[in-house]
Amino acid sequence: MYCKEVHCKLYTIKTHITAADILNDRVLLFYAQQSLRVGIIKGLA
Repeated sequence: MYCKEVHCKLYTIKTHITAADILNDRVLLFYAQQSLRVGIIKGLA
């Protein structure tokens, strides 16, 4: 399955903590509410 979805928050700093915050606060919550599973999320590093 493929979909395009946008989630955003405004941060004044750019760190891995802010990336994890939006992932946990918005993205994973959204998919859980839709009863969709998120398999593996790999970093680019």
